[in-house]
Amino acid sequence: MEASRSKITLKELCGGLPVSPLPPPRIRDPSIAHAPVRTHTLTPKQKELALSNALRYFPDRCHSILGPEFAEELRVLGHIYMYRFLPDIDMR
Repeated sequence: MEASRSKITLKELCGGLPVSPLPPPRIRDPSIAHAPVRTHTLTPKQKELALSNALRYFPDRCHSILGPEFAEELRVLGHIYMYRFLPDIDMR
């Protein structure tokens, strides 16, 4: 286990999403098994609603950064995963 991963406490993990500052962008780790890419038939209006629903958990000042990122996840992966906020702990 990486040293940085073992330093995160449960209290920190349950403290909410860090938004000031935002954590750096992350990508899917190819060494970890992931759910298959989803295919969807969302209309543009439904995609807009999905983004709006995801962004409602973040202050308005974060929307210009997170909006395009989440839209790309939806376009490429078929789902908004918010990889930027993946905790740095080993999950099982």
